[in-house]
Amino acid sequence: MDLPKNKLYTLLGVIVVILIAFGAIAIFTMGYLTPSSVTVSSEDDEVVKQYDMFQIKGEALDIDYKDLKQQNEEYVNKIIHYRGQIIKVNDSDWESYLTMATKKSSENYYDGNDVKVRYLIGDLDEGAIIDVYGEYRGLTWADEESDYEAIPLIYATVIDCNNKTILC
Repeated sequence: MDLPKNKLYTLLGVIVVILIAFGAIAIFTMGYLTPSSVTVSSEDDEVVKQYDMFQIKGEALDIDYKDLKQQNEEYVNKIIHYRGQIIKVNDSDWESYLTMATKKSSENYYDGNDVKVRYLIGDLDEGAIIDVYGEYRGLTWADEESDYEAIPLIYATVIDCNNKTILC
């Protein structure tokens, strides 16, 4: 097969472009590089399940606060949901925690039944009303805002705040 060099290089270039296109199609159809999923893990290095935001919201359990504290072990590592008002925000470089009140006192005010929430990113302000969806980790000791009692700890995967959704 005697092809001139410039036609041979053109043919090889077309073949390379086709192979790259097939590779890109294969990557996207197999689910790699899908931006809408959130990984939930029971240990920092061990992946348990992969959820998208709608699955998290659909499968999250709404548990009565009193039941959660009394039957604590039954709900550990389950996806739960709470709505409440942020009492305190503690931000750091690596992770952030907030404490939220979940007992509704009036239309725009929550007081009591505190929950501690760990989240990785997001700009959240004290006083904001939020919906938290995440993995329940058990009871943890609270600070003075919660009278130093044991309160539920949630590792957030999705936080809804002021018509915006934060994936954690």
